[in-house]
Amino acid sequence: VRKVNDANVFVQVDWQILPELDLVGGFRYTHHSVFGDAYTPKVNLMYAPGSFKFRAGYSRGFKAPGLTELYSDFDMGSVSHNVGNPDLKPESMLNYEVAVGQSFLGGDLYAELTAFFIDGKDMIYSVSVNGDNRPPFKNLNTGTFTNKGIEFETRYQICENLSMNLNYSYLHMSKPIPGAPGQKFYVGAVYKPGRFTLNVNVQSIFDLYTNEGCTEKEDFTTLNAKAAYRFGTRDKGLNLFVKGENLTATRYSINEGFPMPKAIFMGGIDVTF
Repeated sequence: VRKVNDANVFVQVDWQILPELDLVGGFRYTHHSVFGDAYTPKVNLMYAPGSFKFRAGYSRGFKAPGLTELYSDFDMGSVSHNVGNPDLKPESMLNYEVAVGQSFLGGDLYAELTAFFIDGKDMIYSVSVNGDNRPPFKNLNTGTFTNKGIEFETRYQICENLSMNLNYSYLHMSKPIPGAPGQKFYVGAVYKPGRFTLNVNVQSIFDLYTNEGCTEKEDFTTLNAKAAYRFGTRDKGLNLFVKGENLTATRYSINEGFPMPKAIFMGGIDVTF
């Protein structure tokens, strides 16, 4: 029987220094029976005079390996999955972020640019022991790495019933990480005539590593749409919807050897009380 104890204490303070200036600070203390003590602070500053917005933040993250990551040994039929690794180290990360935003056209148009820097160590990932992307897998630490990049976002309320939003992100990694795209682009539109809501969007992914060795990349674009009809008010009631994902039936994979489905269609009901 394996046993691990993990105790946490968290405190957060939100200080409205001035009407346009807000400071949020937090602190978490973690005591882990295997990995000892960890201290993870965070500070966020928001300055928003009028239509301009400035935001800056700093935080530290800590995550100890879980029991399954440390010790899991199990079989699936005739295949042995020995993913546990008792030599794993805790994940830790320092995050820095600065953003500036501006509203235009009386608030109908908003644009924001964010720059970020991540200094990380020992993120946990699974790697195929035989190097063929098949079981058995083993959990390992990445060692040290730095990620940095930018994000751009804009929203435009074209008229009362029609809005558009667009965002783009660029990520530079000192060490490639499976599942983390180098670039991502998204553009969408929402049209609300009466009780109907129509949504269509396009998302493009570039330089996505799909295997543990980060030797294979994937680029793809998907088209998605959703139509809904509302019964009741905007805040409460029932929504009937149908939606389609990957309408162009693009062939792509997020994990090598596991192709994603072609076009998907579904429908459902949302109820809000």
